[in-house]
Amino acid sequence: MQTVNKITVALISMVMNVIKTLRCRTFLRRTNDLNYDVFLLDEKYAVGTNYYVKKLMLDNEYERTTAIKLGNICVSYSIDKFVLASNTTHKFNHVYANVLARDTINSHNSNSTVVQLKREGVDNGKRRSST
Repeated sequence: MQTVNKITVALISMVMNVIKTLRCRTFLRRTNDLNYDVFLLDEKYAVGTNYYVKKLMLDNEYERTTAIKLGNICVSYSIDKFVLASNTTHKFNHVYANVLARDTINSHNSNSTVVQLKREGVDNGKRRSST
């Protein structure tokens, strides 16, 4: 009976891997919002209960976790919920944007060391990097 359970766990793991790949890694959807775990239950939890039981473990604004019991095998999966972009408010700080733009412009100016070496004629075809 133990080998049958191990084979069943392996088959369910492969099916869940295919579901996760189709849900999370298709060309239109690049999110990783499905997590799953397949494991054997202890014999004391598997005896005396129904063969198939589906139970919602957690359902809040961040995730939904469900556990499915098949015999003495448990499949637990969780789907992450994302906050919609329309529900978030972004405050734009103009002062920070101006400082960032000024610093970016200053950092992209030409290197004064190379210009000074060219004027003195010391360059000899070699350039020093500023980093």
